[in-house]
Amino acid sequence: MVFRGPCIGSPATESSPNLIVRNDLRRRRIFKIAIDSHLDRLRNRALHEYHRLAPWVVSRHTDQWTPSSRRCDSGLPLKYLSAKPIPHDPIAYRPSEYAEIDRLNELKKYEMRDGFVHVGLDRIVSIAKHLFKVPIALISLVESERQFFPARVGIDVTETSRASSFCAHALISRALLIVPDSQADPRFADNPLVKDAPYIRFYAGCPLVSPAGFVLGTLCVIDTVARSGLSADDQRALRDLGALVEDQLELRRSTVEQSAQRAAPHPAR
Repeated sequence: MVFRGPCIGSPATESSPNLIVRNDLRRRRIFKIAIDSHLDRLRNRALHEYHRLAPWVVSRHTDQWTPSSRRCDSGLPLKYLSAKPIPHDPIAYRPSEYAEIDRLNELKKYEMRDGFVHVGLDRIVSIAKHLFKVPIALISLVESERQFFPARVGIDVTETSRASSFCAHALISRALLIVPDSQADPRFADNPLVKDAPYIRFYAGCPLVSPAGFVLGTLCVIDTVARSGLSADDQRALRDLGALVEDQLELRRSTVEQSAQRAAPHPAR
C-alpha cells in the first residue's frame, strides 16, 4: 500500500499549510463573533442609559442643553452634539418621555400636594423677596401639565399651566435661568404671564435638583420691571437659597418614607 499523505494526528498534520490557514480563519471567526456580541451588549447598555439619563444633549456652540430630534433606528441620536439653538416653543422644552416619567415619579415621592403648608419653605421665599427686593418670590414644582407653588409670597395664584411656565424652561439645565426683560425675549414676549397679571418683566430662577439628578422645579424671584440681571454675589445668594430649598425637600421626602414604613404592616412573629 502506498502512503499518500499524513495521518490525522501525526506531527506532519500540525505543520500542514492548509490546516494552519483553516485554523487561523476559524479563530478569526470566533474572535469576531465574540467582539460583535460584546459590542451588542455595550450598544444595548448605552441605549438604555441614554433613554434613562440623557434626554438632552449639550451643544458645542451654545453650551446649553438642547434636544436631539434626529435618531437612528436603534433610538440613539445621529449627532450627539447639536449646534441648533434652543427652540422658543415651551412644549419643546419637555425632556424625552423616558426621563420625564422618571422625573415625575421622583417628584411624587415628596407628596407636595395642593394646600400643603411647609413653614421652612415659606421662610425661604420670604427671605428671597426681601434679599432681592422683588414683589414676588416663589417655589415652583413642575408637573406634566402644570406648575404649582408650595410656597409663594406676593402672588395669590397657586398654579399655572406648564405651557406658560417660565420655570419649565429651567428643567433642561442646572444653570440659573435669568430673564432681564421678558418683553425683549422672544421666548416670553407673548407669554400670558407677561401680557397679563402678574406682568412678569424680570425673572431669575434657580433649578431645584434631586439627589437622583432630576430638576423638580425652581426657586425664583420675579419683578414687574425690567432689570439688568443679577450680580455674581446675587447669583451665589440665589443658589444658596436654592440649596436650602433642596434640603427642606429632602427632609420632606425622608419624613414621607418614614411614615410609609411605620404604616406598613409588619409580619407576624
